[in-house]
Amino acid sequence: MLIPNLVWGAAVTVVIGLFLLAVFHAVIVDGQTALDSLNHEIEDLQVQNDKLQLYVGQSEAPDRILAEARFRLGMVEPENLIYLSPVEPTGISAPTGISAPTGTAPTGIRAR
Repeated sequence: MLIPNLVWGAAVTVVIGLFLLAVFHAVIVDGQTALDSLNHEIEDLQVQNDKLQLYVGQSEAPDRILAEARFRLGMVEPENLIYLSPVEPTGISAPTGISAPTGTAPTGIRAR
């Protein structure tokens, strides 16, 4: 009678082990499916990111900005350019501190 009990015990242990193995395998397959789905989503987002980076690069191109300014916004280029050089004004000295200069204010500016 001891041997049949050992056989039944071993059989039950094998069945429980196989059941746990099947459950573990199902969990692994489910995890792999989720991982595959995330990898696919990452690939899609990388393709979208590449397209957006290309769009930004094209949008920042000086030729495209100039064309946009001319045709869509109506920019007109001047016929001749005049470059101005900064000149130190005569009779007015540059302020030498934080305090405001004393005396009368220049025309158009009210003193407090």
